[in-house]
Amino acid sequence: MDDDNNRSTAKNDPTQAEGKPKEQKGEGLKSNTKARRQICHRCNRPLPAACICEALPEVPIKLDRTGIVVLQHPHELKIKNRSIPILELCLDDSSLGLCVGRRFDKELIDPKIIEILEAPDHLPVLFFPPDNDEKDVISLIEAKKIINDKLPEGGKVIIVALDATWKYAKEMHRANLQENLYPSNLIRVSLQPSDFPKDWVSGRFNIRTTPKKGESTLGFMSTVECIAWAASELGGPNNSKDLFATLMKPLDLMVAKWNAFCKQPKVRKTKAPQKKRRRDEYESS
Repeated sequence: MDDDNNRSTAKNDPTQAEGKPKEQKGEGLKSNTKARRQICHRCNRPLPAACICEALPEVPIKLDRTGIVVLQHPHELKIKNRSIPILELCLDDSSLGLCVGRRFDKELIDPKIIEILEAPDHLPVLFFPPDNDEKDVISLIEAKKIINDKLPEGGKVIIVALDATWKYAKEMHRANLQENLYPSNLIRVSLQPSDFPKDWVSGRFNIRTTPKKGESTLGFMSTVECIAWAASELGGPNNSKDLFATLMKPLDLMVAKWNAFCKQPKVRKTKAPQKKRRRDEYESS
């Protein structure tokens, strides 16, 4: 659910008529040029059609038992309807670590991100579907039991996510596995139907690639949906199930506005018909 130069010319300018002074070159250009669209200073989206501020929390949320690290593929920065900006708008800076890259390479990634992942009182949990015959992947229900046993008192669960299209996300995951770049104590989770309530709404982020008919929609959650659900399930007393609803509110509004815009009829620009010139006019010119 995501980032204009218009030139206008006028022929037969009435100011060029006899008795009227000629305009200097460049005069009047400002009045003939279409105004740039206004951008919201908070959500950085066009006003008013795409602004989602009405759905954002009044104060950024600070997670108390969890932290979030997102490795974002560089290509995602070019996509206008990406979901990660929702997290940036809703969460406190101390709760979200965002880095752009393809691998958790210590020479390329911000050292602060590496510190978060490798801190002794932190337990990183990667949410990503298993690739081929991977066996060390568990459900969220199973992960909760391990977290309760391994997480030191006062420690944090670090939710790790790869933000990219499925093609690039799989490449990123394989590269991190092959080069052994994931933290050694990383818990790998693949969300299962049993990890969700019966009234779970799937496929809400339908403005990006959706699963084919007959395929499960669980594997096609947006990055924000996955992170929000994980944080609401693994968070402390101050981050209850309301956290998921709070993060989904701006996401749902963004999707609704995007779909409404896409359904609008396209206005095609048509050129004014040119007056046909007689053959003798061409010959005399």
